[in-house]
Amino acid sequence: MGSTESIADYRVSEHYRVNTLREQPDPMVPSPHLTQMANLNQLPTVKLNDSVRSRSLPRWALIVLILAAALLVALLVLIAVLYYPRNAVIGFLASLLPLAIVMSVLLVMNRWVPQPLWLLLLAFLWGAGIATSVSLAGNTGFTLLVAKSFGTLVNPEIFSATLIAPFVEETLKGLGVLLILIARRSRLNSPLEGIVIAGILAEGFAFTENIIYFARSPESLLGTFFARALLSPFAHTIFTSLTGVAIVLAITRMNDKHRFAVLWAAPIGWGSAVCLHALWNTMSFSTLGFVFGYALIAFPIFLFWLVMNLVVSAQQRNWIASGLRPYVKAGWFAESEVPMVTDPRVRRQARSLARRDGKTKAMRAFQNIAAEISLNYVTARYIGLSEDRSNYIQGLLSQLGETRNKLAAPRRL
Repeated sequence: MGSTESIADYRVSEHYRVNTLREQPDPMVPSPHLTQMANLNQLPTVKLNDSVRSRSLPRWALIVLILAAALLVALLVLIAVLYYPRNAVIGFLASLLPLAIVMSVLLVMNRWVPQPLWLLLLAFLWGAGIATSVSLAGNTGFTLLVAKSFGTLVNPEIFSATLIAPFVEETLKGLGVLLILIARRSRLNSPLEGIVIAGILAEGFAFTENIIYFARSPESLLGTFFARALLSPFAHTIFTSLTGVAIVLAITRMNDKHRFAVLWAAPIGWGSAVCLHALWNTMSFSTLGFVFGYALIAFPIFLFWLVMNLVVSAQQRNWIASGLRPYVKAGWFAESEVPMVTDPRVRRQARSLARRDGKTKAMRAFQNIAAEISLNYVTARYIGLSEDRSNYIQGLLSQLGETRNKLAAPRRL
């Protein structure tokens, strides 16, 4: 949009339109009710049931959150006991930098349709508490078993790092990703969601693991910090994101003929994560191997992962734009509202305008709801419109009306 256009063009329309084009209606897009031609204050509201309250905290998630948080606290106490409180505090503080770097990138990737905060916290705590604590026990147990079984024939440290740790850690991280995504399968719409959720879960794992590495070797803290926090903060995130993207692609892009695609897609993603993790650990046993491996393998993989995410993010933006078109034709959105959802500059302009009226939260909700409606449409085009997804879209449209009411209401002085 040109600079000569008024900021008023970025306002949300105060009325729904009617479809005067007399085109064949899209069967997947509900028609606006006649009452929606009237003043917005007369819009009917729909009471949302539990199946469409995607941003409320389910009971199962609360239980897992409590368990994961308890395990994380217990693990931090154990680290303090084993490596002294002072070292544990230093390790905790040193781990905040790679955490901030990775989370910043993942949250930017999450901007088009932000996932609920409780879901991101659940993923993080699963990685930081459940996956890390169980992995420690599993890695230790398998390493002792190998040492006892093979004696001096096998170096337990190398065997554990190259074979046991990648298998155990990616299995536990992948299990968390699988459970979360399967529980949310009717709310998933884009591979980017799998990358974000899996990446945050993996970063939770890396956060706790970094605390352990930094706390147990204070004499070599600088070298360990440089290698783990600066050279490879995205390592675990890249590994596990392969599992996440495979699962979401199977759920959101396979039609009815491949309804059980997740049963073979998840193992492919998990196996890729294990292999990449094992390759990374193998590189780390010698300085020369790490330097060459990092320059020729690890860093190019990171660049590829970053470019892939930029492409997927751009594709998600295109999906949002294309998914809004049928709703524009049906009258749910005005043509001028599409850039407010899909154009980053116009999105910011719209929020800036809303901020003047004290309605930033409502504008953000409008943009997020519109994007989610359109992505659900795109997903339904691939896999069909289930009853659950249809009910969810109806709930989103009801929320859309409520949000319009808030944006159209006079500013309170």
